[in-house]
Amino acid sequence: MKHSTSCQLCRREKCMKWALTGLSLLFSSFSQHLSWLLVHNPGPSLIQEGPQCGLVALWMAGALLHPPKAVSLEEIVQVALERGYTAQGEMFSAADMARLAEEVYPCQAELLSGGLEGQNYRRILQHLFSGLPVLVPYDEDSNHEPCLRRGYKAHWAVVSGMGGCLLRRWREERKSGTK
Repeated sequence: MKHSTSCQLCRREKCMKWALTGLSLLFSSFSQHLSWLLVHNPGPSLIQEGPQCGLVALWMAGALLHPPKAVSLEEIVQVALERGYTAQGEMFSAADMARLAEEVYPCQAELLSGGLEGQNYRRILQHLFSGLPVLVPYDEDSNHEPCLRRGYKAHWAVVSGMGGCLLRRWREERKSGTK
């Protein structure tokens, strides 16, 4: 497995410059109306070899756990094969992924379904604000964006942060206790 440290650092630097440029434009245009909230817990990256994006995503997410437990990708693949969760490295079951995560890392996995509605939204935000990663299975389109293909183009994402903005009026009302 190849760690793409130097390549990822270049990409991160370019992304940060782009993001900061965009944010500075937004701040100057909307600063009197918006407050920004950004949370990110950066972690290592690893390029997958073969159909093992779920296992690589688990390895990347595992590196963000506190306290971290050093587990190699090879160990994760071996446990997944032994338990019958995978045949060649692919992971099609979120339930199997949760069991595997609990077995190889000191964590308690939680399966959510139903998208970002209601209580799921709060749980995911709470998790991210605690500095913990979220693994998200999705179908990947030809341009790598999420799509609906009934699991035929299964892929996994590691979410390690989020960004958003609040209207200042809403924030000030929350501070003062008025609505």
